[in-house]
Amino acid sequence: GLALWFFAPLWAFLVFVVLEVVAALLVATTMFWRIRIDASGFTATAGPGWPRFAIPLSEVESCAVITVTPMRDFGGWGIRWGAKGRIGIVTRTGSALEIRRKDGRTLVVTVSQAEQGAALLNSLAQRVQ
Repeated sequence: GLALWFFAPLWAFLVFVVLEVVAALLVATTMFWRIRIDASGFTATAGPGWPRFAIPLSEVESCAVITVTPMRDFGGWGIRWGAKGRIGIVTRTGSALEIRRKDGRTLVVTVSQAEQGAALLNSLAQRVQ
């Protein structure tokens, strides 16, 4: 494989390097998230401001604390699609918020202090209903 690069045109090598750098940056930027729970609902925003997931309080059915093992539950880290249509923002093993929407969709986000986050989101969502 490596020997092929000695015979490849320079432009092909440069395109490959640029694509690899862009892919690495995309992966790196989605490993750091800002999580906010307030009167508007739940928001998870990646480091550079995109992607962003927002769930208004009026759409929150419930929020529970679960334990996530990235490989077992989602097949890895990052933004993942899991079993039963769940979307996961998985940055580590451990506690996570499992936010169930009224339409049946579920978002799972690994966070520290998941118990406090779930209690706050459930409390705020109950006030809206």
